[in-house]
Amino acid sequence: MDESGADTHKKISRRDFLELTGVALGGYIAYRYDDVLTGLFGNEYDRFAEQAKSYLKTRYKLDVFVGLPENDNIITGTNLNKYELSRGLGLVMEEIIKYPLDFFEKNGVTAIRFLNDVKIGGKDYYGGFAGLEGTIGIAYAARPFELQREYFRAVFHHELFHILDYKDGGFDQDNQQWRDLHQCGCQLYREIGGRDNSEGAASSPIDWFLNDYGQRNPIEDRAEFGRFMMTPRLHQRLNQRINDERDPKTRSILEDKYRLTVESYKKWSGGLMDEKYWKDLINGEVQEGYFSSRPKGELKSRARNISEAEGRAPRLRSG
Repeated sequence: MDESGADTHKKISRRDFLELTGVALGGYIAYRYDDVLTGLFGNEYDRFAEQAKSYLKTRYKLDVFVGLPENDNIITGTNLNKYELSRGLGLVMEEIIKYPLDFFEKNGVTAIRFLNDVKIGGKDYYGGFAGLEGTIGIAYAARPFELQREYFRAVFHHELFHILDYKDGGFDQDNQQWRDLHQCGCQLYREIGGRDNSEGAASSPIDWFLNDYGQRNPIEDRAEFGRFMMTPRLHQRLNQRINDERDPKTRSILEDKYRLTVESYKKWSGGLMDEKYWKDLINGEVQEGYFSSRPKGELKSRARNISEAEGRAPRLRSG
């Protein structure tokens, strides 16, 4: 996405695409990344939505569900129309290339669910929410794509982070770790859960947080760091904020949160989302086939190193 907001897609050849996906030239149906995205903006929404679903299933082992989860009495919502689903799938496909091919399968993320007008327990949820029990998925309240495309790109990473965070041993240990970072001063979490119960809550300066939403609790703070770091424009803004920060305490806390987020992604990716990856992401060089194009020996070495390191050291805690 350029500064004007116009969508840009990297075009690749059919042969390049087949090589990147590892699909044989004969005997299989290939779903071309550029063809699918281009088709999303045409008139044949059904056909291209099916191609996009097949692409996500074949390449990332992700199912796509539309509508309400079965046997769920808490979540309510409505189905997307054909146009909304096509646009939503397009945005997800543009963001999903930022992750290694086996990232979702290895971390127990199996599906993406699209749903409009989401309510949980009767309360509106704008943007998305993460399913943490049963079938793991990303529920995506998808309606205002035309007005909020950049927002919904970021929501994908925020909600995915919640799932990864939860699957990695639950929230409790990391919650305490992130609270401990604040014990040197007075600016603490507001300890607010959910999205719709914050009316009247006292707000304080957000120097130690990315925004007011991240100050609600450690879970949202971590997911907001994930959202910022996976969005190049926001990542640049975060780096600049840390570099410009003059208060040593504030800078130290932001640096610690940044470091912990980097460590999480590195662990979840088997070492592939390393220092070079973040530089490439900020520079717009993480495109379709990025992980396939990096030297295989380099990626295997990094994956092996992080695996050995995890075997030697306990999980990082502070305080």
